[in-house]
Amino acid sequence: MASKKKLITKSQATRIRKMANTNPAEALKELKATVAVRSAVAVASKFSIDAIKSTPKRRRPTSITGTLDQEFRSDQERNTLISTSRDLFLNFSFSKGILRQHVKNVIGIGPRLQANTTDDEFNDRAEAYWNRRKNNLDVRGRSFNANLRIGEACEVVDGDYGIILKGKGKEQFIEADRIKNPPDKKMVKGHSYVAGVEADKTGMPLAYHIWNRGNRTGKMTYAESIPADDFIHCFDSERFDQYRGLCKATSATNDMQDLRETIEAAKGKWKLENMLGVAITSDMPDSEEISSLWGELTNYQIEDEQGNDESRYEVKLGQGVHSFELKPGEKVSTIESKTPNNTFEPMTMLLIRFIALTLNMPIEIALQYFTKGSYSSHRASFLQYHDAVKMRRAEIEETRIDREYRWVISSGILHGYLDGPKDLKIDPTSHEWQWPGLNILDPDKQRKGDKEGYKLAVESISDITGRDGNYWQDVARQRVKEIKWITELAKSEGIDPNSVLPAVAMPGEKPVGVV
Repeated sequence: MASKKKLITKSQATRIRKMANTNPAEALKELKATVAVRSAVAVASKFSIDAIKSTPKRRRPTSITGTLDQEFRSDQERNTLISTSRDLFLNFSFSKGILRQHVKNVIGIGPRLQANTTDDEFNDRAEAYWNRRKNNLDVRGRSFNANLRIGEACEVVDGDYGIILKGKGKEQFIEADRIKNPPDKKMVKGHSYVAGVEADKTGMPLAYHIWNRGNRTGKMTYAESIPADDFIHCFDSERFDQYRGLCKATSATNDMQDLRETIEAAKGKWKLENMLGVAITSDMPDSEEISSLWGELTNYQIEDEQGNDESRYEVKLGQGVHSFELKPGEKVSTIESKTPNNTFEPMTMLLIRFIALTLNMPIEIALQYFTKGSYSSHRASFLQYHDAVKMRRAEIEETRIDREYRWVISSGILHGYLDGPKDLKIDPTSHEWQWPGLNILDPDKQRKGDKEGYKLAVESISDITGRDGNYWQDVARQRVKEIKWITELAKSEGIDPNSVLPAVAMPGEKPVGVV
């Protein structure tokens, strides 16, 4: 029975039999351990990710539960999902477009550092030091913002990626398929290993195991074990017991495949229809009229199977259209595919909506299609999307760039490259990130909407300036500087400042420029 279910392999059984001749107790212990491991693998096989192995039938529900990482039985299955996802985002124009749109909206030109300790002089030094160092971190020389964009794309397509914090303040980026379990001889007894993540009994990650790519595609060699303190693992966790990330569009992978195949089929029928779109009969009496209307018409003689001469007509209809050899009395009928039909566009748009929702993206923004619907409905979609983008940016801060900033600033102070704050009680790594604005709709209408939101106390100045990619305190300081300068200039020229100062104020407030 065990052999039929493959709970133990033939080589394992042979080894345990030999052990039983000398040490029966140890052999029994080894047998129990082996069968338990094989049983765990058998349990994991009951899970299924449709993007890896789909079925036309509805899957039978199961009462067996496990971690998200146990959905994969091996590194090969994880690589299959990564490879499928990469192919879709590489070769399918819609998937590629929506990925670029997502990265552009979430990352854009990248965040700007705002050091916010109570020491203003140190804030200026910290910001200047970060701006000098951030584009010199990558061992390959890529800029900080470029790596942010690539990293976000990797999280969407592959599920995760890693950053090794190396000596001399350098970073090395690791793609998802290079994080795998080490060879057996590298494993430590008592530790658990999940897809390249080594953890202790409590589940705390201790190290990450990295492999290097070989000269042949798919060939890898084990490289090293990186302590968790020197590794930033970037992924969007969906469960508490999860160690590795999952492609964000996993649940929509089959939908993308269906959409791609449907569009290709429609294109194929459309091409065929345009290639065979003319009906010509060969028994028309006036060959010159046919030539002038349809193209060049020639006739010629060939021998049939009995050796008798038969007439043939050839019509050359021009580029992109096949020529036909016709017998007298034969004709070519038009081919009309009736595709796309009335259900093609609604079904296509529904699939696109499903795919876009995996990235929290409304279909209007996914397609940049704002011609239908009112401004109010578009604004509602935009505000919901803006909240989703803010949440995603907060996740990027927590999982990656906050740690990078603390690493750079702490290292700079430790090695004497950056003078710390005068007050030793101040946290030198206190900071905020100011992300680029996300103005997609009509700017004039957007401003009116901002004023209404401020008047109703549902939005603050920080919210409004944040959408423009500005820090509200910087905006306030700049406005005060401008008003002060204009006021002093007007007084020096003997002009009433109120006549030249802009009446800048939100509804219901006294204009700031009035003195």
